[in-house]
Amino acid sequence: MIREQLQQREERWLELVRRTVFAAPGHPYRRLFERAGCEFGDLRNAVRAKGLEDALEDLYDAGVYLSIEEFKGRAKIRRSGLEIESRPTLFRNPFASRGLVQRTSGSTGAPAVAVSAAARDRHLDAYRFVEARELELDRRARLLVRPILPSIIGLLISMSLARMGMPAHGWFAYGGSVRRAWHYRILTRYLVALARLHGVGVPAPEYLPEDDFTPIVRWLERRLRRGERCHVCCFVTPAVRIAAAAAERGIDLAGVRFVAGGEELTPARRRVIERSGAEAYSRYWVGEVGPVGLPCRHFRRTGRLHLLSDSVAVITRPRKVPGVREPVPALLFTTLLPMSPFVLINAEMGDTGRISPSHCDCGFARLGLPWEISGIRSYSKLTGQGMTVFVPDVLRILEEVLPQRFGGVAGDYQLIESPDRGATLELRVRSGVASAPAKVISECFLGELRGCYGGALSTEVWRHSRALRVVFDDPVAGPTGKVLPLHLLGGFTRGTQ
Repeated sequence: MIREQLQQREERWLELVRRTVFAAPGHPYRRLFERAGCEFGDLRNAVRAKGLEDALEDLYDAGVYLSIEEFKGRAKIRRSGLEIESRPTLFRNPFASRGLVQRTSGSTGAPAVAVSAAARDRHLDAYRFVEARELELDRRARLLVRPILPSIIGLLISMSLARMGMPAHGWFAYGGSVRRAWHYRILTRYLVALARLHGVGVPAPEYLPEDDFTPIVRWLERRLRRGERCHVCCFVTPAVRIAAAAAERGIDLAGVRFVAGGEELTPARRRVIERSGAEAYSRYWVGEVGPVGLPCRHFRRTGRLHLLSDSVAVITRPRKVPGVREPVPALLFTTLLPMSPFVLINAEMGDTGRISPSHCDCGFARLGLPWEISGIRSYSKLTGQGMTVFVPDVLRILEEVLPQRFGGVAGDYQLIESPDRGATLELRVRSGVASAPAKVISECFLGELRGCYGGALSTEVWRHSRALRVVFDDPVAGPTGKVLPLHLLGGFTRGTQ
């Protein structure tokens, strides 16, 4: 399936654009093509003569692209002499069959609605099959650490593993207390029973106690003592919490392999996981685009991923980011699959990275995926009281400086928008982690920001307007407070969570 799509990617993309863009008068992309003086015949000739990526570069120069603000509907599409109203629904693929509907995390604005259709799920299964073969998933005890409904990702991955003949051996779910989510628990159990009735081996979720990952550590310890190796599929934050819980109890996780996505696997987080003896691999997934990069065993500790160029074309363009001296290479995505939920051409999603040839000799490379993507970060802004902060520096302060100064590990300090109107930002510190007074922690955080940006005036505005307050409480695991764009929980939170 992947090889066939690679062989026909350009022609299939041209057909997708012809049916969805050029056949729809008034479509935002159609109007951008018209402004660029590009008819469908011109586009077809350019792609066949230059190749898809070079043609996309020319289209960008001609104004055929979307900024993240334009795609999310936070700004109109404005080009010289042209102004277009924009919102995510305008870019939905009308020919994508309806299936399970999910919302993206909305980490860069209003969440977009994506469709998990049967044909698209089969293509995702193909990726998971190659990844499973590369990471020896069939030789390991397989554990899911995923939320239950309304997130569908736990059920989808469980069914995908079962279809591949490698059903999960367990599923731990976090969040969703009995009082607040009893109806989701009932519905999840019903769907698990329904899957089993149809011969799909989906495990019933076991619910973790609040803020306690010890049951997972015990599950892994039992398997390791029997001589098994383990594979844990989860988001990055739970992987860090599991590793930290094991370290606190003196349990060696050698033989455990975490494959984590949904958030950025920062160096600080990777260190916490690897200190426990476990391995950590990351994925790159954009909710509106789909899977972009997957790991193989050769990419351990490198931050490199194989670019899934059969389903997405990616180019980079310099983007000036406030607070950063040099422009960063912004990633621009073009969806290629006929069943992609969105039709995107040179769409910016707020991430930066590098595209380069891959010299890896693995299953992904042998399939004909010759490119890799690395250095993935976000340049989305955090703004409070007129102060713009570059996210990687905030992550460094939250995940390295504060834990080193006051105790704890990466993930114990979070920066969120306060759920009430009393403060703009809330620096949430996990209960029992730090003994220092709130004022000392606040001053340290603002002082580090001041050191990064020389922002004496901005930090003083934060202090005197009480725009930042420190709260000793459990970190936010759900939408009780809106997590700011590219929040401390990760660098690219694009999937369903």
